Amino acid sequence: VAVDVITSGTIATAILRRAKNENVSFIIMGSRGRGLIKGLVLGSVSSDVLRYGKTHLLLLRNDLAGELDGTVFDRFCPGIFSRVLFPTDFSKSAEMALPFLKDLGELGEVHVLHVVTTGESKEEVESNIKEATVHLEEIIHDLTGAGLSVRVHIRLGRPTDEIVSLVEAEDISLILMSSHGKGFLTGLIVGSTTLGVAIHSKKPLMIVRAPEKREE
Repeated sequence: VAVDVITSGTIATAILRRAKNENVSFIIMGSRGRGLIKGLVLGSVSSDVLRYGKTHLLLLRNDLAGELDGTVFDRFCPGIFSRVLFPTDFSKSAEMALPFLKDLGELGEVHVLHVVTTGESKEEVESNIKEATVHLEEIIHDLTGAGLSVRVHIRLGRPTDEIVSLVEAEDISLILMSSHGKGFLTGLIVGSTTLGVAIHSKKPLMIVRAPEKREE
């Protein structure tokens, strides 16, 4: 157990400094701390760790357990891996999260989601759906080969909105996604979709960090 006494800077800075100095592989923390504002899903400390950290991160909705009891508590707390959602845009960063799925162990059901966001015509949208179907079949083969139960979803719309919507519709217990998707900009710590899900979803979120891009 390591104890830090903060005399300057912020709590988030201390967390990230400790993570770097100890070369930790994962940060696990609540989504909100003391002084939380009612209705606020993501606190300032967890938000800063998400935005500026370079370590894999698990954000637990620490307010959820206090509102649950009985069989509902049993499903969402000890059974956090019972219904896992894996959103993917088929980018290299998203592919990084697949090994985490296969290594978690005792997964109940894996929901794989792809959101089609582009297409100026009906034909283009249909073409994108067909292309997505091919990629999804490869993912299904990979995950079922690891002994996992898989369900696939293709939706049209804005990624953040569709992810949050599916989480509620399918009673998802954990969202697992990459920190970045397509269009990963150099120096950007977390992508807009991942940040949006962290802000708007009320379920636990596991974020697999993409490796830093090096300038050539």
